[in-house]
Amino acid sequence: MKNCLITGGAVRIGKGIALALAKNGYTVTYTYNHSKAEAERTLHELKTYNSTAAMEKAELTNLPKMYKIIDALFEKYSRLDLLILNASAFFCTPILNTHEKDWNYILDVNLKSTFFIMQHTAKKMISSGKTSRIIVLTDIATELIWSKFTPYVISKIGAEYLVKSFAKEFAPNILVNAIAPGAILPSTIDDKTAEQIHKIPLRRMGNVEDIANAVLFLARADYITGTTIKQMLKSFQQMLKSFRQLANSFRQLALLLC
Repeated sequence: MKNCLITGGAVRIGKGIALALAKNGYTVTYTYNHSKAEAERTLHELKTYNSTAAMEKAELTNLPKMYKIIDALFEKYSRLDLLILNASAFFCTPILNTHEKDWNYILDVNLKSTFFIMQHTAKKMISSGKTSRIIVLTDIATELIWSKFTPYVISKIGAEYLVKSFAKEFAPNILVNAIAPGAILPSTIDDKTAEQIHKIPLRRMGNVEDIANAVLFLARADYITGTTIKQMLKSFQQMLKSFRQLANSFRQLALLLC
């Protein structure tokens, strides 16, 4: 049975990914930060598929704690088949009102922690001698201009670069890819949401299952590394660009292995 670690697996996208993997035979361990009640409900659901599912309270920037969780999984299973970095910091930061503490927090959570968690896990994965995978959740905003979320977008652009860098460094032992979600269905639909839907070529917002299915695809694929799956793009031109990127995946892989 394969095992995985998901950061931020208690709610929404993280929960959907955890349930999808559990249904497909994975032993799931996930972290949560503030949402303890939701984390406990998610764990209860996961245990209907696998009684060994587990949750751990951890702040992503607390690297010693994250290392301890990762080390414990390797000690228990002798490997980690899949690491999914889903948790992130996201809040509005207009350029003229962004404070240094906001910048530092977003970059620490979304980029610095991502790098060092990937680094620590990759060392362990290599020593296990098994083919493993790392999937990073980024954002379609990396191809857009969100001036009110500049630190967040910069952090996600950096995360996509980490994916390429780690993919090249650790191929063929570790396959490293990213998923960049677009507009994901909110809990309620208002006029603004309806306007957004009209701009989407598929005429609907994405949902958690769309992201989970992309994760399952990458968890099974054995000839894709260093690429980002862009989901639910907001313009036809961007959608064509995404298809071209996917069509070039094999060429990119060849370059990564050179």
